Amino acid sequence: MIMRSWLRSVRAKMLVMTALAVLPGFVIASLNAFAMMSQAESNARLVLTHTITAVQNTLSDVITDGLSDISLIRSSPGMTGQACPELMRHMAAQRPTYLQMGMAGSDGRQICTVKPHSGNVALIDPALVQRALRTPGHPVVSLAAAHPDTVPEALVVVASSTTDPGHSVIFLIIALDDVFHAAQDPVLQLDQLLVADAAGHVTSFGGTSRTKSAAVLISSINRLEESRGLPASHEPRIERIGGDLMGWATLAETGARFILRIDRDNLYHAARKTIERQLAMLLAGMLGVLGMVWWTGRRLILHPADALSRMADRLAQGDLDARTGLPRGADELAKVADALDRMAAEIQQRDAERNRHLRELGRNNRFHSILAAVNAAIVRRTSVKVLLDDICRITCDIGDFRLAWIGEVDAVAKFLRPVAWSGRQSALLANLTFPLDADVPEGRGPAATAAREGVVVVCQSFLEDPATTAWQQLGQEVGGVRSAAAFPLGFSSQGERRILALYSGEDEYFAAEDLRLLEQLAQDATFGLHMIAVEQSLAHAHTHDLITGLPNESLLVERLRDVLHRAKAEHKIVSVCVLDIGLPSIVSQWGSQPGNTMLKEIGLELEAHLDGEGIVGVLPGSRFAIAINDLDCMDTTLRHMDELLKRLCAVRVCMQDESFGVTPRMGVAVFPEDGLDPCGLLDKAQEVLASIHPGEPVRFFAPGLSMALQENRRLEKQLQGATANGELALHYQPIIELASGRLKGFEALLRWSHPALGLVPPDRFIPLAESSGLIEVIGEWVVKEAARQAFAWERRGVENIFISLNVSAVQLRNPKFAERIATALKALGGFPKKVRLALELTESQLMIDIDASIGLLGGLRCLGISVILDDFGTGYSSLSYLHRLPVDVLKIDKSFIASIDSSNQAHMVVRGILALARSLKIATVAEGIERAEQLDMVTRMGCTYAQGFWFDPALPSIEVERKWL
Repeated sequence: MIMRSWLRSVRAKMLVMTALAVLPGFVIASLNAFAMMSQAESNARLVLTHTITAVQNTLSDVITDGLSDISLIRSSPGMTGQACPELMRHMAAQRPTYLQMGMAGSDGRQICTVKPHSGNVALIDPALVQRALRTPGHPVVSLAAAHPDTVPEALVVVASSTTDPGHSVIFLIIALDDVFHAAQDPVLQLDQLLVADAAGHVTSFGGTSRTKSAAVLISSINRLEESRGLPASHEPRIERIGGDLMGWATLAETGARFILRIDRDNLYHAARKTIERQLAMLLAGMLGVLGMVWWTGRRLILHPADALSRMADRLAQGDLDARTGLPRGADELAKVADALDRMAAEIQQRDAERNRHLRELGRNNRFHSILAAVNAAIVRRTSVKVLLDDICRITCDIGDFRLAWIGEVDAVAKFLRPVAWSGRQSALLANLTFPLDADVPEGRGPAATAAREGVVVVCQSFLEDPATTAWQQLGQEVGGVRSAAAFPLGFSSQGERRILALYSGEDEYFAAEDLRLLEQLAQDATFGLHMIAVEQSLAHAHTHDLITGLPNESLLVERLRDVLHRAKAEHKIVSVCVLDIGLPSIVSQWGSQPGNTMLKEIGLELEAHLDGEGIVGVLPGSRFAIAINDLDCMDTTLRHMDELLKRLCAVRVCMQDESFGVTPRMGVAVFPEDGLDPCGLLDKAQEVLASIHPGEPVRFFAPGLSMALQENRRLEKQLQGATANGELALHYQPIIELASGRLKGFEALLRWSHPALGLVPPDRFIPLAESSGLIEVIGEWVVKEAARQAFAWERRGVENIFISLNVSAVQLRNPKFAERIATALKALGGFPKKVRLALELTESQLMIDIDASIGLLGGLRCLGISVILDDFGTGYSSLSYLHRLPVDVLKIDKSFIASIDSSNQAHMVVRGILALARSLKIATVAEGIERAEQLDMVTRMGCTYAQGFWFDPALPSIEVERKWL
């Protein structure tokens, strides 16, 4: 009972509250410890990766220099194969890293040496000599362990056979001091550094008391790679093995493996020490706080609280003469005691004073809380928009304002436009603008005045101030605004002024101290917005080219990696191009400023051409890199390259009375045929760019694509004269009415009879016509030719049939398409009446803009031209749009007809399309009938018409007249 009573006492509650107060410290310390351990490992991984990359690059440079020197010695005039030439001695004296240079015979014994290391020197491996002899003229490289008694470093041994009859070998032994110096980073704190060459020799560098067996480490790595099925890689790999952090990579030139290890204890040593110190300090602080709180609470709180409790009990019983008996003092409890002593006489006055004090205190605390919360938002800033929204939200939520918004000046339109807001009915601001002209009533309010003059503007009586007359109605709608204030908030990234506008529901709300705090808030927010602008500018400069503003190489590779990853998942083709515009010649002839202008213009042209369907960036040397994604086939790639070259050749830069252009050259590598890695594809594109011959604008890494591109260009030029040369013709495939078996019409199919190539397939030359713009001219010729044939058949007495023509998507995008059709027909003397014309359009063409398509089809029908919806079933095939389109006939795609008698799914699709057409009273055509079974099934299903090889292929007009008319 005593224990339960004590647990309910103030003493117990104080003890529990004190313990709860220090509990978050332990939680924070635990989270901080976890973060420190994780950060330690992340930092070590990053440094290991950079160290391995540095070693690989340095070793590559060392071997390249050695190979170059040996090549010079082999070709030197004094090279006899029997003695070391003078050039070898000179090179040895100039290369401090060369331990030994010399020549060895076919038996591996040294013929001569230059600059031997002090003491014993490493000997050339006879096996390496034999390898060099087996590959005359080609150097061999080996990374071997150093001689244990001489040089405590690994060695690179480079050997190459000479051309003398004695079959001697030039060898070079290089110390790798510079290579492994990169790995001795004191920040890394390596416990072990190993090099294992291709022959299995292991050399250890550095090491601490935590050094482990090299064989154990190598065995652990091999088991890890085998278990995960990882191949040997030149790229650095960082893994946790046995608690240790290990990094390794294979050195490309030697096949050796470079291994770094950081012991687990060493990895977390510093973090663990810091955590122990923090926990010790936290524990000591907690014990001190507990003791101090208990002693202070007992003396200053518990004893006076008992006296106050007794006083309160007496006052509750109506004893206004009761006194606490406590001495007067300056602390809060003494004040309360004094207040209680005087309460009997002044209770009402004290209550009023207390309420006023609480209001003032709460008001002041709110403004300080606003300032603190805004500063916290500035600290965690992520973007201008987020910070502006946070400022508005904080001022409304904490400051209890009716409305808060931030506006930016539009200097061109001369008005203030809200860009962020919060509060009651704040959505009304979305479409509002505030004129800056003081001559109109709307431009005299606090917000417009602050934006115009750049000063703080306060309105303490919003509903009575003449300057706010135009906005008083809106003030009532957003919750009864009675006072307002506007504060300058710096400038936007475009250099236009920002303001913060606050609205309260109380008259005379903004006191002097409040305005001081709000001005401080505006200054802090201005600083935060400025810092965001600076950070964004620095970040942009780090990843973008300064002249064009396009991504630089690092950002380009990062984005290209994402594009390739998506293309791999979607089985798409990506063309990676490197473009050279010959900037040095432009600069030498016109100057650097015109050269920079041309770079900008080319960059803009590339972005306009890609139109979001690829990425573009700038490589070192003022070359552009372009990646065109979402390509379905190589023909599309070739058309893209052709169009791009045409656009670039049209770019001109004017200089006074002259202008100049560029002669672009492009090297192209294609994903995935030419590679899967972004850097590799860029390298291949640059490699093929360097091999382009004069006058050759583009070359692919795959030779066949370059030839195909040239063939496309040649074919396109020949297509330009095909119409005038009479090489184009229309062939007609009959369309039969199934119910009666009578001829109902023809589909006109374009054919190109090339004088050298013979009959060119439509899928070969139609895409060329579309990409080059010739499709407009060819399309008009097709309409005129079909109309001419229709008139000719009418004169022969043919009637009640139609001729259908296919329409390209390029033609359909022309807003004057229907007008051009009408003009072409009028040029022939009018519109055929008995042999009508029909146009075939696909679903995908019409669904780009359904409303525009409805208008277009209506215009065609007014001309007496029927509309056939081609390839129906492969697109939307929905009643939701089909009933809106003025369509006369649905043509069922031949892919369904081909399997209608063997696939239940195709059978159901065709049946559904026919049912849909019957419900809309639209005729149907079954395309691609080749067998009697197909014809029988579509007839029994109720299809209106049919066409296909079962009846006849597309025929010239002479044969059509002989067989069908």
